[in-house]
Formats: sequence, C-alpha cells, structure tokens
Amino acid sequence: MSDVPDPTPRSVPVPSSLLLVDDCADDRILFRRALRRIDLSPPIEEATDGEEAIALLRSRLAGPPSELPALMLLDLKMPRRSGFEVLEWRRTVPLIRRVPCIVLSSSAEHSDVQRALELGANSYLRKPVTMEELVWLVRAAMIYWLGFNTFAPRLHPGPGHAPVRH
Repeated sequence: MSDVPDPTPRSVPVPSSLLLVDDCADDRILFRRALRRIDLSPPIEEATDGEEAIALLRSRLAGPPSELPALMLLDLKMPRRSGFEVLEWRRTVPLIRRVPCIVLSSSAEHSDVQRALELGANSYLRKPVTMEELVWLVRAAMIYWLGFNTFAPRLHPGPGHAPVRH
C-alpha cells in the first residue's frame, strides 16, 4: 500500500464558497443535491444569469479577497449576459481571474468549448443526463479543483490603494 491519501470527498477541504451561475433552477437544485450526496456542503451563492454573476463578483471586490468564491461554475447559454460575456469580463479583472472557473454546459459544440477556453475558462464540462453521472462528475471535479489543484495567490491592493472596481 502507498502512503498517498485516498482522495475521497471527506479528504477535500470545504471551500469558503462556490458561485453557481445557471439560469435553470432545476440544474441548480440538482447540483446542490449532488454535493450533498458526496458529503460536501460548502456555502453556495447563486446567480441566475451573467448580469447577476458580475454584480455579485463586483460586490465582493470591495471586501477582502477571502470573500471571493473559491470556485465558479458557469453555464454558457443564459439571458441578459451569457457565460461567454462573464468570461470576457472576468479577463479584465485581475482578482476575479484568480477564481477558477468551470464551465458546466449542455452544449457539446466544438466552437463553444473552444471559445470558452480561449476566454479563460479553466475547464469545460458537459452537463450529464442522469443524477448518477452528475454525482460522479461533481465528485471528480471537487476532488480535483479543491483537493489536488494548487490555487494562485489572491491579489491584494497595496497599502493606500482602494480595491479596483469594474
């Protein structure tokens, strides 16, 4: 046997919070259920479209970096502002660029995958069809992103500088 710890959900640290951006209420409910099924219950903030997500993230810029979500899960096809527009905005804000972003979309279009990754998404995952597949996907993503991944340090404004507002 090896001395490498088993990467079970219980060995994954509970993040400060997750930001779930999806216009489909059913998808948000299923994601929360999948987290509960793997015994991981971080605080989850929700946005129902890209406009709401950007407003929420802007509001967090006024506080300490610890108030930013540890991870953002982003749908692409949403009203008002799409996930692509959130990714474009995210690229312009250094502190927000440090928040890993997983696109979680039902689109299998190669152009959507390519565009999302070019705009700075850290990962692109297709929404699964069954609850069992969703639980598996959420477990694997949380183990990787919260257990194995090394995060970049958060940027802090220097002394005497106000937080950057975008």
